[in-house]
Amino acid sequence: SSLAFGSPAGRLSIRYIALPFGLAFLLLKTADVAVEHLPFIHSHKPAVIDANAIVAIPIEVIPDANAAATAALAIVSTPQHPHVHHHHVDVLYSHRAMFVLGCAIFALIHFPAFRQRVVWFLTRTWTLLRILLFDAPRAILRWRLVDRFFKSFPMMLFRRFAIAPLVATVIFWLVLPGLGFYPELDRWWSLAIFLCSFLILNSRVGRDTEELAREFFGRTWYRIRVHLLLGLFTLIVDIFSALMDGLERVLYAVDEWLRFRSGESDLTLGVKAIIGLVWSFVNGVIRFCVTLLIEPQVNPIKHFPVVTVSHKIVLTTLTVPIFTILQKFFDKPTTAYTATILILTSIPGVFGFLAWELKENWKLYKANRSPQLKPVPIGDHGETLLRLLCPGFHSGTIPRLFAKQRRAARRNTGVIIENKQAKFVERLHHESAAVRHFIERELIALLNESRTFRDYQICVGGVELTTNRALVTIQVASKPNRPAHLEFAEQSGWLVGVTREPGWLDDVEPDEAEIFQAAVTGLYKLAAVDLVREQIERQILMNSGHEVSTANQRTSDSAHPYDIGPTGLVVWPHGMYETEVYYPLDEEPVSHPRPRFLARATGLNPLPIEALVFQRHELDWEEWQRFWDNEQNLPAHSIARFPFKW
Repeated sequence: SSLAFGSPAGRLSIRYIALPFGLAFLLLKTADVAVEHLPFIHSHKPAVIDANAIVAIPIEVIPDANAAATAALAIVSTPQHPHVHHHHVDVLYSHRAMFVLGCAIFALIHFPAFRQRVVWFLTRTWTLLRILLFDAPRAILRWRLVDRFFKSFPMMLFRRFAIAPLVATVIFWLVLPGLGFYPELDRWWSLAIFLCSFLILNSRVGRDTEELAREFFGRTWYRIRVHLLLGLFTLIVDIFSALMDGLERVLYAVDEWLRFRSGESDLTLGVKAIIGLVWSFVNGVIRFCVTLLIEPQVNPIKHFPVVTVSHKIVLTTLTVPIFTILQKFFDKPTTAYTATILILTSIPGVFGFLAWELKENWKLYKANRSPQLKPVPIGDHGETLLRLLCPGFHSGTIPRLFAKQRRAARRNTGVIIENKQAKFVERLHHESAAVRHFIERELIALLNESRTFRDYQICVGGVELTTNRALVTIQVASKPNRPAHLEFAEQSGWLVGVTREPGWLDDVEPDEAEIFQAAVTGLYKLAAVDLVREQIERQILMNSGHEVSTANQRTSDSAHPYDIGPTGLVVWPHGMYETEVYYPLDEEPVSHPRPRFLARATGLNPLPIEALVFQRHELDWEEWQRFWDNEQNLPAHSIARFPFKW
């Protein structure tokens, strides 16, 4: 199997040939074997007689031809004849069926759109069947008239004297013989069973037995479902939790006994020091063996299925190599064999521990993760990018460092002593590295893993910090002289993002530009960006009646110059800087320009606040993950549109 999984040709054959069509073959053959053992199929299979086992009958013994035919038929139809066997009949399997099912499995594996359609169809079918077979009958039975009808006296008589005996007759006359419990019965037996069921079920003993049986089975199933299964699970968890707590208590008691105390003699302290040194090693070995090697294998909840599968893999692949290596270190084969058994039985516990811990840690992470993309900490003290750039009581790390650097430069007397600015330059370099790592982690890694940009070899060329700005250089290996620049600037308490220079982005295809814009959108969400200049310029152009360029291109020649100030978005209509109109960015749901008479005169209309403020758009984790999953599996032109554009 190493050739199948360790070489490109092997992986190709496994993914595209062996897995879909082999799975189709196994499914059809398994279904055929299951159908073959059904009683009503088994009774109609053609019989074949072993020709070598036919006993020759002298012709003078058989008086006529009819007797000969009867004797031959008796030999063939004898069920106990040891030389009569049945050919296997393929009920479901055929080469055509295997090919069709293999193609369906191939599409399910390699085409997410088809897989989604199949899941949608199965979900809708299950919903329809549940409504028709369960929800609708239950709702109808809860109607008052229907409930009164089924609880009425005639219906009770019909159920007692007709339905109950009929059900018993069907079970004993059709179901049980069909399952092979005893030979088939003729029609007179059905009448006899019906009459006996009628008499027994409608007697006083039968009614009491029916009521007691119904109550017994209902109570028993409730105990199995609630008390037994859940109780068994809880019992196993409590037992192993108590055992691990007991072990911790023993280890803690030894640690307490070896702790130094005042008033002890030098001899006692020396003995405790020596024993404590040995005990620290023994304590670590005990914890490692119990936690990683023993407990995951003994605990049945952690054992299945990870430890079981790892046992199968380890025993079939590592037995001979480990035994061969250990034979070189031990003289006796029995010693090497014993060590091999210990190693092989201990290794799977590590896989069980890792699987259990990773699963539980992922559950904790998923339970505590926000359903939307939220800002992430970048600085050493948990600052987001906005808090790094925006001055405040507990924020503004970068402008504060620049201010301290300027003060240190003014105090520098030129004496050859330690440069007072050096430590602030170093701290600014540290903050620049933190921003660089944030960009590499949240943007560059995502683009390099994507199918669209994995061949571009994108990297961060550098991060330049000023008092209120972080300029990030994005480079590609093929065009190092044409970098793209992303700028994050703090302006009037808002964090504004913009693609300052597109650089190599001008040469990408429109579909690739949309993928890059989606990645930058997630980066902006994680960086706590409030406003995006491309989004604002796009809305101003649309508000002015101009044609809007493609989404990835920034329009520098806006119809109305604008800026971001304390009052909101400040617009100078048609470049007339003596008059200004501002859009408040804290109004909901529509931002009305002020003063309104000047806005109406210049054609500036109210705008939805979501069209101006990037922060108002929520980006769900599920949509974010679904978009990039589709990007990995679908062509760029067929990927579903991003939840919003700016």
